[in-house]
Amino acid sequence: MSSGAASLQAAHVEESRPASVALSATETVAVSTRAVPGPSVEKDVDVRAETRKDFGFLPIPKRVRYDPDRPFHFGLLMNVIFGVASTFTVSNLYYCQPLLIQFSLYFGVTEREVASIPTLVQAGYAIGLLFIAPLGDLVRRRPLILALTFIGASLTIGLALAERILALEVLSFFVGICTATPQILMALAGDLAPPERRASALSIVLSGLLLGILVARVLAGVVAHMARFTVTEPLLVQAILISIPSSATFTNWWVTLTFLLDGAPYNYSTLVIGLFGLVGMVGVALMPLIGRAIDGLLPWSATLIGIALLLLTFALQTAAAGLSVAAVVLVTVGLDCFRQMQQVSLTTAVLALDANARSRLNACINVATFIGQVMGTSVGSKVFTEHGWRPDASLNLALTGFTLVILFLRGPHCPRYTWIGWQGGFELRKSRVLPTQEAEGDVAADEKERGGGGKDGDFGEDDAKSEGNGNVPLEVLERGDGGGERDSEGRDRV
Repeated sequence: MSSGAASLQAAHVEESRPASVALSATETVAVSTRAVPGPSVEKDVDVRAETRKDFGFLPIPKRVRYDPDRPFHFGLLMNVIFGVASTFTVSNLYYCQPLLIQFSLYFGVTEREVASIPTLVQAGYAIGLLFIAPLGDLVRRRPLILALTFIGASLTIGLALAERILALEVLSFFVGICTATPQILMALAGDLAPPERRASALSIVLSGLLLGILVARVLAGVVAHMARFTVTEPLLVQAILISIPSSATFTNWWVTLTFLLDGAPYNYSTLVIGLFGLVGMVGVALMPLIGRAIDGLLPWSATLIGIALLLLTFALQTAAAGLSVAAVVLVTVGLDCFRQMQQVSLTTAVLALDANARSRLNACINVATFIGQVMGTSVGSKVFTEHGWRPDASLNLALTGFTLVILFLRGPHCPRYTWIGWQGGFELRKSRVLPTQEAEGDVAADEKERGGGGKDGDFGEDDAKSEGNGNVPLEVLERGDGGGERDSEGRDRV
């Protein structure tokens, strides 16, 4: 009896034990679950919220935000970007070195005075390494790098606008302080790179830094040599601003033409698509005739006609390029003809600026052309693949309209050094403009002749006063038509 009661009590204890254990476990899980949203989780949430914006207001792209569930991958491309950033950031320390003679001439100071500029830049860099670079261990490096880059870029604008040597020296010193960015990038690369390739990652960033020392001197020399044309030749700047978007439309059409003909309603094979190059040759074959027509026009006028015809061409593309193959053929021929017409007229106008610098001027136009081709290939392909042929055609139309605005900002008869303006009428033909200019030149010469002295070599009133002082006007000496002994004596005195 007692043994049976004991066994029943033991069985009851055994039956109740799992329930109590289960209850205990449940309570433990509940407690632990309630404990999770404690300070650690709140802190993690705060960190994530803070890393969504730089400086509290600049949004950070989602793909580069901190996310503990998705570790950041520091690949070769990002490593190379760090190296390139180091190259062009550290170049701020060395741009000034090939320009010291230009500084001396521009500010009217001795070479000894401008020699202090590289010293001040290097001194500022040393201070930046001492006081700015260590901040990379105390604050987030991304906003620190962005802040230094922005401040340094703003200071370089001040360098370009400086009118006194003292301002240039002060700004150079502060530019050196802000150029500590490469050292912060190197520390950041060491943190982001996997341990097994940390040395190679640091070597790429360091190579970019050392390359900047050499690149800065090359760029400074080239830019200083070429800047005269871009700063003092408004026509060249106008031609560049027209060439870039025009070249972009050209490559945009030829690259996206493949996608257009491959899709509905054409569905052409690769062979047929390639044969459209023959259609483009028609435009090239017409170029000699177009060149003869341009010879009779002012370059500005030929550029205007080319842009107007390109507008019509791209209007046709926007309306029917995806509907009719005839429209595709007309756009192909028209684009080749009118784009070449525009290019020839722009090049003709630019090369007439300076006979001694035609190779350099031509290089400027060609660089602008290839910049436009890169833009047209990348942007045009993206627009076509994401939005279709009609938005892509509208892009070409808009870029061509922009070139028309740039052309009208500076009229066909503007003086050489006038940036924006319109004067001298709207005559488009050389046959009308050149005789008018020659007639104006003759009138100006006659007025100069009458103002310089009387007829048959006689002195005017001003000439007589000048002679009384023992001086003979240079114009009288250059005429040599009459003057007699007085001219001879004047030449001897000169």
